[in-house]
Amino acid sequence: MTQYKELKMEKDISELKKDYGNKITFHGNISTHKTLPFGTIEDVEKEVIDLIKVFGQGGGLILCTDQLIQHDVPIKNIQTLYNTAYKYRNLKRV
Repeated sequence: MTQYKELKMEKDISELKKDYGNKITFHGNISTHKTLPFGTIEDVEKEVIDLIKVFGQGGGLILCTDQLIQHDVPIKNIQTLYNTAYKYRNLKRV
């Protein structure tokens, strides 16, 4: 299992899934430094949906934050993270 933030600087995330998706499980990577504390509800939805589209196909994704959720994160963004993940859990890759 790996958090893709450790690798994403070197490769596009869709390439990571293509290269390693049947070998490892990806863990994370909703940003607790940018998207959750400072993003809009729409930003959070987009980040969740994008991760599900790329990493969720065929299994191999544990969708969660990249670090602990801190006190500066709006409750609405946390709710949006979990509600969007639940709503799109069976989303097919486009």
